[in-house]
Order: sequence, then structure tokens, then C-alpha cells
Amino acid sequence: MSSQTVIYVASGTVDAEVGVKRVSLQEQHTLSLSNETGSVQLSSADSAQVIFIRWSVNE
Repeated sequence: MSSQTVIYVASGTVDAEVGVKRVSLQEQHTLSLSNETGSVQLSSADSAQVIFIRWSVNE
């Protein structure tokens, strides 16, 4: 099974943590993840607007 996750920040800033990796996303930026394991944690201190999409495909 293949999975894809896309996180788009429409406004504000978001801190994303995927496993042990941490990334800060600014407004109008996208983070794309393929076949990540574990959880994705998002946090924001400025009421960010985020689009979070995750899908899996059976091959």
C-alpha cells in the first residue's frame, strides 16, 4: 500500500512534526510526504488555516 500526505498552509505558520523530523511551514507553502510511518502532528500559535489531505492506494 502506498500513501501520500499533503499539507498546505493557506495563512499563518504551522509547525509540523513527522516522527523525529520537525518542519516550520510558512503561509502559502506545501509539505508533501510519501509513505511516512507514524503520526503527523501540527501546531500553530497564530490561528493558521491549513488543508490536510492523506490518501492511500492499494497497488
